[in-house]
Amino acid sequence: MKRGISPIVSWVLIVAFAISIAMIVIPTLIDRVKDWDFDPDINYCEDVSLSVDVENICVANGELKIPITNNGDFTIQKLTIGITTDVLAEQWCEYISGAIPLPPSVGSDLLLRLDKKYSFDITLEDFVDCVSGAGANDAASKIEIVPWIKPDPELEIMHCDDRKIILSNDLNTPC
Repeated sequence: MKRGISPIVSWVLIVAFAISIAMIVIPTLIDRVKDWDFDPDINYCEDVSLSVDVENICVANGELKIPITNNGDFTIQKLTIGITTDVLAEQWCEYISGAIPLPPSVGSDLLLRLDKKYSFDITLEDFVDCVSGAGANDAASKIEIVPWIKPDPELEIMHCDDRKIILSNDLNTPC
């Protein structure tokens, strides 16, 4: 009889030991898991990169031509452009013309009318569409370009204000 009790006692001790360890470890793990952030703010904008061919920026018939290239990992869905001229204070418009969407490693020309009145509101929400075509010969003094991306089909389109390009030199060279 003694031999039959010994294996039963050993199993009971093993189960009791496992339960006591679990009672110590599980509450500790639960406390640590509560502190985890399962939905971290992923900064997709770190992978956004636009470049401007500054030497080829030019103006013809009141229309500014800005050659840009998407050097980032995401397709640029639209651009928000701030335009300051010698006549108008800073105004904002949304560029969604032929050059946009702009896939990675692709370049295109932005064409902007300088005499058009756009929005003074920079809420980065509902903008007036940027207009191209011939206009008056206003001189550009500053251009700001903010890229927008949609990194995931389930996410909303987002602006990357920290990847904004500001141009303020040599904006009025004739084409």
